[in-house]
Amino acid sequence: MIGAARAPLPIRFFGPGSLAVGATGLAVAVGVLPLPLAGIVAVGVPTVLLGAVVPRITLTLLLFSIPFSSFAKVSTGSFDVTSTDALVGLLCASWIARAMLRRELTIVGGPTIVAAIALLGAEVLASVTAISFPLAIKEMIKLAELIAVALYAATNLRRAGDLRFIMRASFAAGVAEAMVGLFQFVTGRGPATFAIGPFIRAYGDFSQPNAFAGYIALILPFAVAWMLLPGRGRLAAGLVAGILGMAMLASLSRGAWLGTGMGLAAMALLWTRHAKRVIATGAIMIALLFPAARAGLVPTSIVDRLTVVLENYWIFDVTQVEPDPSNWAIVERMAHWQAGWAMAMDHFITGVGPGNYEAAYPDYFLPTWVEPLGHAHNLYLNMFAETGIIGLIAFSTFTVLIFIRIIQALRRNRALRSATQSPAIRSDLLVRRVVLIGAMGAAVTFSVHNTFDNMFIHGMGVQFGLVLGLIEAQMAGDTAPRTSTSNNRDGNILDGSA
Repeated sequence: MIGAARAPLPIRFFGPGSLAVGATGLAVAVGVLPLPLAGIVAVGVPTVLLGAVVPRITLTLLLFSIPFSSFAKVSTGSFDVTSTDALVGLLCASWIARAMLRRELTIVGGPTIVAAIALLGAEVLASVTAISFPLAIKEMIKLAELIAVALYAATNLRRAGDLRFIMRASFAAGVAEAMVGLFQFVTGRGPATFAIGPFIRAYGDFSQPNAFAGYIALILPFAVAWMLLPGRGRLAAGLVAGILGMAMLASLSRGAWLGTGMGLAAMALLWTRHAKRVIATGAIMIALLFPAARAGLVPTSIVDRLTVVLENYWIFDVTQVEPDPSNWAIVERMAHWQAGWAMAMDHFITGVGPGNYEAAYPDYFLPTWVEPLGHAHNLYLNMFAETGIIGLIAFSTFTVLIFIRIIQALRRNRALRSATQSPAIRSDLLVRRVVLIGAMGAAVTFSVHNTFDNMFIHGMGVQFGLVLGLIEAQMAGDTAPRTSTSNNRDGNILDGSA
């Protein structure tokens, strides 16, 4: 690690002459290029330049691109390049370029990021025997983007002001996507296959309700934790949490519901007695849904989704069960579990190759379940099938280390709060603690939901990489708040560290 790289790329780096020449060139290019390409150039070039000068612009666009990346996707042969992919590249390239111009570079990692790199190594090893190497490359790129964003966040988002900015940008993106899902639910707009009773499940821009709910579930714990901060922002955080919570309910995703419930419970265990009572009250209210449903006060289609949550863990032989509309989703999921298990047993050491579950599926599908769903509907089993026992061990280690690091960071935070009487420092440490509590909720929710699905899709690996980086940043970050004489005040939009 070389000296800290804090100062932004100065605007004077781009002189008036170079700006004029660049603007002229951009205008000429837009005028002569075909319309679709001209649009990309007209938007992309200014974005690249602004991102180089003001990293927070790129970071904000990246957070919004995760739910809305389907609007800017380009297919190139076997690969789809989304705006999320492009913005991850821009963020990291501008970070490295600024460091090279200053001849100094800081890279902060941590055990969880090292474990993610080890997992990438396991995927590289498994790709040697992959049926489709392009599919393996696509899967490895996802993990590489997670690692890149985690390294960026761990290195550059270490101050309380950075955390406030990231939370606000994440809340804005999450609420925007939640409103799309709520509109679909209220108006009943969506595929007939998403119908549950009289409702259409909210799916947002993810084309799939469970993925939509998984994205919302990554942000909701932070909004709930943010409500615990004193000040005027508590009301806004409550509004954000309410909108996100309604959107998750509208998804009718049992996996997300169960994961979020366990995530909130974990957060309560780490917070104050008052917070525990609040979460306990919420759990009681959820439990009261069942007698309320019997009394006809709650739509039975919603309560039916709750009563069968535990059936997702019921292991059975698919060939001995007759599927019907009431059990279709569970039987379909179990059919893919059994196919994934068979793959893992046949390719125990290195699996069938990362991203190759669907390619290998024709050799393992069960009768009547011919259509592959892209993954085994259980990320842990999917890892076992695609990367073998080596990949499964690497992924399990990665997951366990995340929780260990959160606990370590919380203990460090508590010790620092006990050692200082400065109100400013204690306030900053409280913000850090709230973010860590939210990270615990998000990590638990993500881990539980992944027992029913694969949430490393649609750019959510990037979102989780950000969470990972914020965790490691709290173990590496300085504790002193920024002062009015600092060159890097919190909230300075030209701050090169965010």
